[in-house]
Amino acid sequence: MDIALVYASRRGSTAEIAQDIAATIERGGHTVFLESVTSPSAVDQCRRAAGVVLGSAVYLEEWMPDMQHFVRD
Repeated sequence: MDIALVYASRRGSTAEIAQDIAATIERGGHTVFLESVTSPSAVDQCRRAAGVVLGSAVYLEEWMPDMQHFVRD
């Protein structure tokens, strides 16, 4: 199964966690398309994938603005 894993990271910690999650999913036999939310291909990867995982750093109890816009748009 193809999985799109899209993340929003300000200082890199969330990106590192996303990489670890992607590796775990791949060990389960799936293909993971790991994309930053700011990547131009993130939306296309989500459309092609059978499943989508989203992750974001949280500041003041909210996802980062880039991820909020990604989900709303």
